[in-house]
Amino acid sequence: MPSLYRHEEKKIVRGAADSGPVGFLFPCLRGRIGEKKPFPPYSAIVYKDDGEVRADDWEGRKIAKGEAAADDANVIQSAVDAVANSGGGKVLIKSGVYYISHYIRPKNYVWLAGEGMRATKLVSTADLYGKPLIGAYTNTEPPTSLDNPLVGVKISDIEIDGSNSLGKGIFFQYYKFCVFENVYVHDCYATGFGNDGGYAVVYNSCIAENNGRGELSSGCHGFGIGTGAYEQEATVLVNCFASGNYRAGFTFERVFGHAESGYLKFINCYSYNNTWGFAFTASNIDPVSPVKTMIINCDAVNNKQTGIYLYMWAQELIIKNNIVVGNKLGIDCSGHRGRQVVISGNLISESTYYGIRFRGRNAVILGNIIYSNGRDGVRIEGVGGDDVPGGEINFVNNIVFNNGAEATGDGLRIDGSFTGEAVENVLVAHNRFFDDQESPSQRYGITLKPTISGIIIKNNYFYGNSAAPIYQPELASIIEGNVGYITENSGTATFSGDGTTKDFLIGAHGLAITDPSKIVVKITPVSQDAIDASPCIGYVDTGDNSKIRVKFDSAPANGSDNVKITWKAIVV
Repeated sequence: MPSLYRHEEKKIVRGAADSGPVGFLFPCLRGRIGEKKPFPPYSAIVYKDDGEVRADDWEGRKIAKGEAAADDANVIQSAVDAVANSGGGKVLIKSGVYYISHYIRPKNYVWLAGEGMRATKLVSTADLYGKPLIGAYTNTEPPTSLDNPLVGVKISDIEIDGSNSLGKGIFFQYYKFCVFENVYVHDCYATGFGNDGGYAVVYNSCIAENNGRGELSSGCHGFGIGTGAYEQEATVLVNCFASGNYRAGFTFERVFGHAESGYLKFINCYSYNNTWGFAFTASNIDPVSPVKTMIINCDAVNNKQTGIYLYMWAQELIIKNNIVVGNKLGIDCSGHRGRQVVISGNLISESTYYGIRFRGRNAVILGNIIYSNGRDGVRIEGVGGDDVPGGEINFVNNIVFNNGAEATGDGLRIDGSFTGEAVENVLVAHNRFFDDQESPSQRYGITLKPTISGIIIKNNYFYGNSAAPIYQPELASIIEGNVGYITENSGTATFSGDGTTKDFLIGAHGLAITDPSKIVVKITPVSQDAIDASPCIGYVDTGDNSKIRVKFDSAPANGSDNVKITWKAIVV
C-alpha cells in the first residue's frame, strides 16, 4: 500500500469520492482518497530528498529544509525545537549520513532517534571545532544548571562519528531521567559519552570506540560519567562496550561538589584495549563521590594499565562476578585510600603485574579465582600517605595459584614496608594457595613483610609452591589449622627404661618451622613408670631442630616399653 508521507512517497490528492469514477477506474485508491493519515510513530521526521535535507511534522507539514550536508544540523535542530515547543515527542532521523557543523541542543522530553546505530550517522565537521555533536551543558543556549537540568531526553539508534572535530561525542551537564540506547560513538578527539551530573539515567547497549584521539591528560574516555551533582544519582550502564579509548573505557569520576553521589552501576559491560578498563575516581574534598557504586558481571580484557582501577578516596564499592584478564594490573586500589570495598567472585588472570593490589581499609576479598598473573596474585599494602594504617581486611575463600609467571611472585603478599605504612588486622582463612605446574612459578603461598600486625592465617590449603608455603611466618599473630603448613602436631611415644637414662628422643615434630624459640612441646606421661619419673618436659633437639625430646626429673625404672607418653608440638 502506498504511503501518505512526503519523505516516502508523494501525497495522494484529496477530494475524490471512492464511489466515483476515479474509484471505479482505479480500485487501488478506494478507501484512500480523502482518507485521514494514520498517526505515525514520530512527532517529526528528518530525511534526505533530492539534494535537500528536510524536516516534516507528523502530518507531513514542513518544519524546515536546506541544502543536504551544509544545513543538516540546522534542520535537525529545527525539528527538535518544534517538537519541544509542542510538549515533547520523538524526532526520527532517517537512515543516511548527516554532517554536523554545530552542536545539536537536545530539549526536554524530546527523543532523538535514528533507524539503527549503523544506519543513521551523524558526522562532525571542522566547523564544530571543540564542541560536541550533541550537547546540553552550562555553556549551551539555553544553559543547564543544578536547578535547571535537562529532563526526559532519549537518544537511540544513532552512530556519532567525531573524527573531524576537537570535542566530545555527547556532552550533557545536569540531566535527569535520560536514556541512551543503541548509540555508537567513535573517533572523538575527547570523550565519547562525556556526561556529568546525571540523575536516574540509563545507558543500554551503547558502544564507545577509539575516542580520545587528542591524547589529552584528562578526559579522553569511552564513557566518562561525572558525579557529584545529586544524591543517589542512580545511573546504570548495562550491556555496553568500550574499546580502544585513550584513557578509561568506563569511568565514574568526581566532577561536581554539590552532593555525596552514589548508587551507580556498571552491569554486563565489556572493556577491551583501553588504558583502564573501568575506573572509579574520588577526591578527598567533602562531599566525597562516587560512593555506593557497583561493577557486576563485566569483562575487563587486555587493557594497557588496569582492568578495574579504584583511585584516590574511592569507597563503598562492590566489584563482583567480573572477568579480568590480560591487563597490566587486574584490580588495582593503589591510588591511596580505598574504604569499604567488596571484591567478590571475580576471575583474575594473566595480568602482567598483580592480580589484585589493595591499599586501604575495611575490605572483603572473597571467593575470587586468581591465577597465572605475572607477579604476585594479590598484594595488600599500607595505605600510603594517610594518617591510619591499612588493614581490617578479610581475605577468605579465594583460590590463588600458578602466579609469578613473568617474574618473582607469590600467591598473597601482605607488605607494610612498600609504602612505609603499616598493615594491621588481616584475616586470611579458607583459601587455597598452590602451584600445579611441572615447573612451579609461585614462590610462596603467602609472604609477610614488616610492618604488619594482627595477621591471622587459619584453615588454608598449601601445595606445590616452589619455595615454601609461608615466608616469614613469625610476623603473623596466629597461624593454625592449615593443610600443607603444619603448626600443630601430636602423637605417642614408648621407650624402654634402664634405671639411669632421663632423656629420650621422641622423633620428628613435623612442624612447618624449626626455630626452637617458636616451638612449644607439651608432654603428658601415660604409663605408671612414666608418671613415677615425672615431672617431665619436652623440648626441641639442640642437635637437630626438626626433632623433639623428653626429659624426666628422674630416670624411669628398668623395663621393656614401660615408659609411655603423649606429646603435642605447637608453633607459637
